Amino acid sequence: MRTLKDELKELQSLLDNPTNENEVLFQKRVLEIKQKYPSKKDANVIGNFILQGYADINNSLNDIEKRMS
Repeated sequence: MRTLKDELKELQSLLDNPTNENEVLFQKRVLEIKQKYPSKKDANVIGNFILQGYADINNSLNDIEKRMS
């Protein structure tokens, strides 16, 4: 049986390979995972994962911007 950790690892692989198709799949999988793990604790874990992913993207964009300056 898959755990929340397994599900989030799969999401990370989608974030690590940014394509339009993976973005759509990421959004779909997040909704499925939220339904599968509805507890408050799990919601916090999922939310923190998503926030960290966006923070990582922002950091990458900042690094690119610095290199281009």
